[in-house]
Amino acid sequence: MSFDLEKSKCGQASALLKELDIDAWLVWVRETSQISDPVLELISGGDVVWQSAFLFTREGEKLAIVGNFDSSGVKDQGLFDQVIPYTKGIKDELVRQLEKYNPSKIAINYSTNDVAADGLTVGMHMILKNYLKDTPYVDRLISAEDIVQKLRGRKSAEEINRVKKAVAITEEIFKASEGFVKPGMTEIEIYNLFHQGMDKHGVTSAWNDDHNPAVDAGPTKQFGHAGPIENKTKPGHLLHFDFGVRYKGYCSDIQRMFFFGEEKDIPEQVQTAFETVRDAIVAASEFIRPGALGYEVDAI
Repeated sequence: MSFDLEKSKCGQASALLKELDIDAWLVWVRETSQISDPVLELISGGDVVWQSAFLFTREGEKLAIVGNFDSSGVKDQGLFDQVIPYTKGIKDELVRQLEKYNPSKIAINYSTNDVAADGLTVGMHMILKNYLKDTPYVDRLISAEDIVQKLRGRKSAEEINRVKKAVAITEEIFKASEGFVKPGMTEIEIYNLFHQGMDKHGVTSAWNDDHNPAVDAGPTKQFGHAGPIENKTKPGHLLHFDFGVRYKGYCSDIQRMFFFGEEKDIPEQVQTAFETVRDAIVAASEFIRPGALGYEVDAI
């Protein structure tokens, strides 16, 4: 199994620390098959069971302190310069390594703004502060929000390729749906055909299976994050989709709207709404650029 993507993201993490003037980033986890920090999939190739510390420094060093039974798997990934196993508890080794690097700022994964940067549980935060209570490092903990946002936002070439592939598969399934969607079908029937397409391409849902795709037939269906029902498509009605697939950990998320009838029969209100949304998307795509802020794009 290749961990080239994770290696590139680990290297990127250290570069970000230097850019953000942060001395160290500590990813502090346990029992990740039960509760996983969202960032772990970027910087680790598997789960750990015991309390584990993945430490990145602005000098580029990458260190993993993990339980004895987790250590061989972490070593085999080849992502960290040092993998230090422990058997009687992680506290002493964690403090020893912090003393070695003596970071003035230690970023940890909590955030009030970004769920993807908020992977540290309350319990693990309490344990960490208890381990560090007799050291100066307990007062040097800061949010890793900026690190995580940039790590996730700045895609590598391989990440971009995976997103593009997910989009291409999604569009291919949408194209195929033009041949089978017709009036008189239930939302559930259409939903099942989309899942057959996912199985054909060997991909899974970008979000919960129960409402992927969202299939909303006609004007009386309440839009939202809910699954398909026995509601049927009808001539002269709209059919709305919200659909995405997951390909090698990377997702698409695309909405489409069908109309059952001739183009000349599309109600003016519907045509105007469609053109407004389409033109807004085009205008935003022409404006957006590296460094643009979300609210600036939204204002367009």
